Amino acid sequence: MMKNKRGMDIILEKITGKILHIIGSLFNTIVFLFTNKKRVLVVNGWMELYGGKPLHQNLGDELNYYLLKELSNQKIVNYKNLYIKCVNYCCIGSIIDTLAENNTIIWGAGLITDKDTLNNVPLKICAVRGALTRNKLLEEGVQCPEVYGDPALLLPLIYDGHSVSKNKRVKKIVGLIPHIVDLNNVNVRRFINNEGVKIIRLCGYKHWHDIIDEINQCDFIISSSLHGVIISDAYNIPNVWVEFSNNVVGNGFKFRDYYSSVRKNIPEPVKILNSTSLEELLEYEKCWEPINIDLNKLLQACPFEIKEKFINKGDGIK
Repeated sequence: MMKNKRGMDIILEKITGKILHIIGSLFNTIVFLFTNKKRVLVVNGWMELYGGKPLHQNLGDELNYYLLKELSNQKIVNYKNLYIKCVNYCCIGSIIDTLAENNTIIWGAGLITDKDTLNNVPLKICAVRGALTRNKLLEEGVQCPEVYGDPALLLPLIYDGHSVSKNKRVKKIVGLIPHIVDLNNVNVRRFINNEGVKIIRLCGYKHWHDIIDEINQCDFIISSSLHGVIISDAYNIPNVWVEFSNNVVGNGFKFRDYYSSVRKNIPEPVKILNSTSLEELLEYEKCWEPINIDLNKLLQACPFEIKEKFINKGDGIK
């Protein structure tokens, strides 16, 4: 009986979600039609923007809203929430193979895997997340410049992040950032009660600044989320890529793609077993090295207008 009730609840949730999507998209489309297009940036990403703000489902995807809004000073509309065709921008995420259309301009996005063919050839490519994405696009006969970088690396331009003094600590503060699919993993739960371990969830947050602050308050980050790794790198916080499960789509392609843009050596993930201890993971802090990438090239390749104060500021990112 309980299984049947749970099944009905899941069905109702899906139906409710679809109804909300339809209503929200109709509203967004109507508003968009009567808005000055020069003040709007149509972003194409895995997020929902109802009432003009994200639903706090996954910060990695929703940085398409927060970061691009600050960089451009424009109103952000999500292409997925519109019922009309128009030029749109794929910027953050493994979305080129799933979301990009013939009217899409790519700036910093990547592929989820190199195993599939593209559904559509984008209108223009200005930059991609990494060399692996570029190589695959070239194989598909798609022109792609040698300009790399996930735009999330530009986060320090718009928010410094509030850290705390780490010099007088007796014990390290370790941040554990599970991918959304790993939130209930038994080995994630196992670390919850470890003293000095902070579980940082990229969903259900109150304000996106809170996530950045939590990461900055840590001495070391353990992450199965790509944007957990990227945000940590952006703020110069030592980190390690781990796998709690095989549930993260793409078999690690997006991580290797990202690393190809910022490291000479592409690491392999640390697979978390039932026997893996926190002490073992802390040893990987010694292997971390700061990122090496010319973010000014990424800024200069931006296909939409950004605030003047951000131009040529890539060298200033710590």
